[in-house]
Amino acid sequence: MRPASDFLNSLNAGDETPGSARYATWRSPCDLIISPRESVALSGALNVSACLGVDLHRDQTVYEQVKTHIG
Repeated sequence: MRPASDFLNSLNAGDETPGSARYATWRSPCDLIISPRESVALSGALNVSACLGVDLHRDQTVYEQVKTHIG
């Protein structure tokens, strides 16, 4: 899954948020693993950013935001 690969270009060619589902992303600009960091955001989604490194899955604020979003 190299950036700009044929595979990723094909995946990214369509609507990023199809249908009636509510889409959301949570990302950390401090994350050293996801590259490029901007690739997390989806057009048409709620895109949340918080500097948490690799602790997004343990953060209480993120947990509450996800709970609110899925309602």
